[in-house]
Amino acid sequence: MYVLDSNTFIDAKNRYYGFDIVPSFWNKLIENSPENILTIKPIEDEIMAGHDELSSWFQDNYTVHAYASDSAEIQQVFARISNYVAGNTQYKDSEKAHFLSKADPWIIAYAYVNNCVVVTHEILAPGSKKVKIPDICNFLHVQYINVFEMLRELHIQI
Repeated sequence: MYVLDSNTFIDAKNRYYGFDIVPSFWNKLIENSPENILTIKPIEDEIMAGHDELSSWFQDNYTVHAYASDSAEIQQVFARISNYVAGNTQYKDSEKAHFLSKADPWIIAYAYVNNCVVVTHEILAPGSKKVKIPDICNFLHVQYINVFEMLRELHIQI
């Protein structure tokens, strides 16, 4: 099971899989959800805040594939992530606050609890002052890949 970060949707829309040039990408997301591909409510909230073509598509096609991330178990893992980030002197305080206020820790916690693979375009940045999804995934031993790897693993051709 793959759980998608907001940047997989946003980058696809803005860069390589625009609705007008690769509509099949968006159709494949729908076709493979929720059996293989899903996301969580905090990601939906980030996308819907855009009030753009992506939020309209999401509202019309994908909100049923955005799962709750507020179970007690997920909240416990979120607390573990929060404690790790807050106590890590590598990260700037402003970056800690930014990361913890977004959907990123929730997607990692969801993946940890539900044995999912996080799909993100963020890359591992071990010395960075910014908190990155792959760094926290590594801390919790959660697998992460980018959208292209996910498409290959699922044998999706667009």
